[in-house]
Amino acid sequence: MTGSSVSGFAYALVRPRAGAPVARLTVQP
Repeated sequence: MTGSSVSGFAYALVRPRAGAPVARLTVQP
C-alpha cells in the first residue's frame, strides 16, 4: 500500500492542518 502512504504524505504537504493526523495514520501499519 505504498500509494496510500504517498497520497497521505502529499496530502499532508497540501493541507498541514488536516494532513498531520492523516499522515500519522498512514505511517502506522
